[in-house]
Amino acid sequence: MMVDAVKAPQLAIFFTLQLMACSPVQKDTSEADDVLPDMYSSTGEIYYLEPSEREAVEAKASEGDKEALDAIINHYELGGVEDNIGPLMHWLRLAHQRGDQKRLRDLVFFSRDSDLDCTEIVSYFDALQELDPNGASELKAGRVAECLANRQ
Repeated sequence: MMVDAVKAPQLAIFFTLQLMACSPVQKDTSEADDVLPDMYSSTGEIYYLEPSEREAVEAKASEGDKEALDAIINHYELGGVEDNIGPLMHWLRLAHQRGDQKRLRDLVFFSRDSDLDCTEIVSYFDALQELDPNGASELKAGRVAECLANRQ
């Protein structure tokens, strides 16, 4: 197909406009300097507490500060801490004892990989079963399943 000389410039402009419309827009990155570094952190980095921070947060959590308790639980649950089950279970128990019912599911979930006493695991499972029968039945695995089987 031959394009005549009159239409060639028009086609060139048309194709140029099409390419411009399909090209990604270049954003001014000078504003990125104003964004806090946490915006680019992984979840683990956001919840991880340095040892000095952790000690301060644990002290507040022990005194009854709910935000501190949530922060220390998030540290052990989501902060990328190795060998976290023991400390995590301690803080989850404390939160549950203080009436935080949403932590009951976490207690049962993490009991599957813990060395908690079966009596304690079954008590958490039974309490969750009353609140959320379907949610509790989904967690019958590991130590929870063993303890429930031994109960019968």
